[in-house]
Amino acid sequence: MTLQDSNRKRSESLVQLAKEPANERPEFFKIKGPGKGTETQEVIQHLTSQVKARVSISLEIHADIPDGVDEQVERTVLENCRTLKFEPFGFEKE
Repeated sequence: MTLQDSNRKRSESLVQLAKEPANERPEFFKIKGPGKGTETQEVIQHLTSQVKARVSISLEIHADIPDGVDEQVERTVLENCRTLKFEPFGFEKE
């Protein structure tokens, strides 16, 4: 799908949504997946532009390190997770 096709579909969806009565419009939005900076910012911008919108953002990080994590890296990552109040977090051994 080209960018032009994507933009056309998005415009058609917005036009259709604008035609729906307010009480029949969707109230919740959820997405999970690898987001790219610009696209993610655009989605957030559109959602937060809505009156009374409450938007929260979540982040999931999964790392597969076949040779194991260096002790210093493990210590640094765990310290950063505690400081940033990530929950839950931790390393696992297979």
